[in-house]
Amino acid sequence: MKYNFKKISVSILGLVLILFSSCALLIHVDSPKPTDPNVQVNGYSMDAAGHYIIKIIFNYAINTSTVISTKTLILKFSKDANTNAAITWSPDSKTATVTTIKTRDDLNIFQPDDHFSLTLIGTDAGNGVIKSTGGYVLDGDYDNTGGGDYVIGFTIIG
Repeated sequence: MKYNFKKISVSILGLVLILFSSCALLIHVDSPKPTDPNVQVNGYSMDAAGHYIIKIIFNYAINTSTVISTKTLILKFSKDANTNAAITWSPDSKTATVTTIKTRDDLNIFQPDDHFSLTLIGTDAGNGVIKSTGGYVLDGDYDNTGGGDYVIGFTIIG
């Protein structure tokens, strides 16, 4: 029996390409959707008067009207479970600077340390959700699907 190795190798190569293409497709499906905004917060600072300042960086332009202090942006401190804050935006609507209205003394109980948290709402519980300018909901829990709240905690060394 004679084998045509050229045809066999072409067939095997085609099969490998089909398998490789299928794997590449699976990898693509598992990667984050480019439409779901997500967020990065690297820390906080404080101004001379004692107001906390937090910089929030989004990967997409955000519909700034959907980021509402005490509704879709929650700052939880020891003395105030949902404190109000001023929010300013970069020109491209990708960076929000959040400044507490109250000062450190009005927000914290140091024994000797304290903590606070920031929650950005991606799951609607009646107060709305944060959305991109394209209308996509924040992927706060990084599961590659719009929705889920983003929560980060901070420890303040007293």
